[in-house]
Amino acid sequence: MKMNTKEVSGSVKELSGGMRVLAVIICLLMIGAGLFLFFVPASVVWLFAYVIFARGLSLVVSYAASKGARRGWDLISGVVDLLFGALMIFGTVEMKVAGVVAIEIFVAVWVLFTGFTQVFSGFGFKKAGAKGWGWTLAGGVLVILAGVAFLMWPLIGAAILVGFAGIFAGISFVIMGVTGLVSAFSSART
Repeated sequence: MKMNTKEVSGSVKELSGGMRVLAVIICLLMIGAGLFLFFVPASVVWLFAYVIFARGLSLVVSYAASKGARRGWDLISGVVDLLFGALMIFGTVEMKVAGVVAIEIFVAVWVLFTGFTQVFSGFGFKKAGAKGWGWTLAGGVLVILAGVAFLMWPLIGAAILVGFAGIFAGISFVIMGVTGLVSAFSSART
């Protein structure tokens, strides 16, 4: 599907002065948050906690405000998000570490699964006579070893995941903020 550039530029042009100022403020906040996350990657846990809490709050408020068809799963999900987010924000250090480690264990299981599928693919490539099958097999074995390491040393794995997540989130926020500023200022000139 081809995107019409007139539609995109038209939507940017439609930003009123107040909305443009709000967009600039949000973009500057994103750049600031991105730099903070890049230099203090462990803060991604706080960001994650606040996002979960905000999602829970919006689901509960939406459920309470809806007069039509209410979905009980939204309310349950909202309450769980509120509780988990609150524990991550206001809980003890031990509770925060437990939440991060739980996420890390989920990632470790996913990494193990991915490693095993790569090993099976490697053997499948060998059986089919494909060249380079050993690289897929070796990669799968290395991924399995990484998954085992995550499970054996979950605190180290959690620290690594938090660090990478913070750095990548920081870079992403800066890029989104800069491109948003460019869009806001370029729409002011057209």
